[in-house]
Amino acid sequence: MTFDCHYELDQRPDHELVNLFQESYRFIKVALGDSYNLPLDGDGLPDAVQYYLLYAAALIHGAADASLTLTLHNLGREARIIGRQIFEYWIRAQYYANNPSSAKLLMLSTPFTEREILDQLGYDKSLERYKNLQNECAAVLARFPEFKVYSEPVLRSMVGAKHDPIATKFYAFLYRIPSQTIHATGAGFGTVMREEGVAFDSRATNPNIGLHMETWIALRFLALMNDHLSIDTGPKVVELDVRLQAIGDRLGEDFGAVN
Repeated sequence: MTFDCHYELDQRPDHELVNLFQESYRFIKVALGDSYNLPLDGDGLPDAVQYYLLYAAALIHGAADASLTLTLHNLGREARIIGRQIFEYWIRAQYYANNPSSAKLLMLSTPFTEREILDQLGYDKSLERYKNLQNECAAVLARFPEFKVYSEPVLRSMVGAKHDPIATKFYAFLYRIPSQTIHATGAGFGTVMREEGVAFDSRATNPNIGLHMETWIALRFLALMNDHLSIDTGPKVVELDVRLQAIGDRLGEDFGAVN
């Protein structure tokens, strides 16, 4: 028995933009190839910045694919929730790429954080997984006696200065607005509760806006990969950026407003 998809796809998104978005995020995987040789730092540990970027690459690739799939399947509200995650993955990747010491602390904190979660779940401490984490935590402390578990900064502080109006607007549009729906807050009522009734049709008024922004983020992440990984994505990013700019110029300020 096989699954069949009988959705009637949303034909409103700009086809050239859809294809460019797909090409952009798929190039993340293409650029890394079948395997990537992760270098070690002076302590013999994986380079923490590159380690995080590889992690973020998989997250962004998967989330972008999900966002596009949801958009074309008439699930725009849900696509924007995933788009929020694409933004967060990129912002965190950018922060740790620019703060290698924090990236290393985050990497070293991993077994401690996972152990804490297992403790909260009431996980059996006699099981192999828990014992392995105990050993990993002990190894970190033996090697770095002064180590303290890293506490990550809040995402807003990674975006820009607290009183920077541009950073505030950027963060509000790409993160705070979709967050209201994720957390089912009262501020999210307007995306669902309409004068004509409950909006089960969650299609975006103009899906091109989200697709354009997520394509731009995918390209910024590719540029970040170019700067910090042993790969050359530069020429391809320039080409994709030029094509995105041309699409934006063609669509205009209303992003090719659709009905």
